[in-house]
Amino acid sequence: MVITGSEGNWTGFYISANNINWRPEGKWFAAVFGSVAQSDYGLRIWGPAGEIIFDSGSTPVVVTKANQSWAYAGFIQNPTLGGSHLYNNAMVAPMAEDEYFMINPFSRGLLQPQQINWTPAGIRFDWGANRLQIFAITNRPSGGAWLDIGQPAGVFARLPGT
Repeated sequence: MVITGSEGNWTGFYISANNINWRPEGKWFAAVFGSVAQSDYGLRIWGPAGEIIFDSGSTPVVVTKANQSWAYAGFIQNPTLGGSHLYNNAMVAPMAEDEYFMINPFSRGLLQPQQINWTPAGIRFDWGANRLQIFAITNRPSGGAWLDIGQPAGVFARLPGT
């Protein structure tokens, strides 16, 4: 995923895949938190020009579930991408029709042992197995990945009112 624009002028995003035989599908939305007065009580913060910058009653998304339990599933060969270390995350509940997967935590790659740089990573939701999968793209089959990648959170949310 690439975010387009610049600070103060974000204009959108686009999703791409290195595998030309597969294109990402699904529903997508980009959200910026622009608070408006929603509640009769709660917490409000105003900016220097007197504009509301936070209202605790204004909900941009409703978080529905999260899971950060990743298991290393091995090294696989992909004819288009080369090699990948694969990690699986079994979901705590099936993904609902009105839910969205939040990709923010996965916008960076994964660290590699004994390397200065990180390796590019891709993430997907495997509907058939009800799980998230991370592919750390590398050509280092042995010693090229952590067996425990930590706990990046797979977070799911829905839009308010759905």
